Amino acid sequence: MNIKISKKASQKLISSIENSKNKLILLKLKKYGCTGYAFSFEEIEKPLNNLETHITGFYLEFENIEIIKDVNIDYATDHFQKKFTFEHPKMQSMCGCGESFLIG
Repeated sequence: MNIKISKKASQKLISSIENSKNKLILLKLKKYGCTGYAFSFEEIEKPLNNLETHITGFYLEFENIEIIKDVNIDYATDHFQKKFTFEHPKMQSMCGCGESFLIG
């Protein structure tokens, strides 16, 4: 699996897991926005058929693993916002606001 998580993103994920009710977080790919897809995080109660990463309590959605497996995750801050950012080699385009993307 080629998922890459930056140090800042890793620290933020660990903090989110520690502060979550169930101590488990899932990275999902969902149909969303004007260009097609978006990555999102969801608290889960049980891992079920999801794949755990090297960060304890952080799972990847198995249903879309062929796309998720190559994502690079970072955590960016600027004057206006703090957010996780995602880069993927198969991203063809992103919407103007940066929320959704097209996979090719």
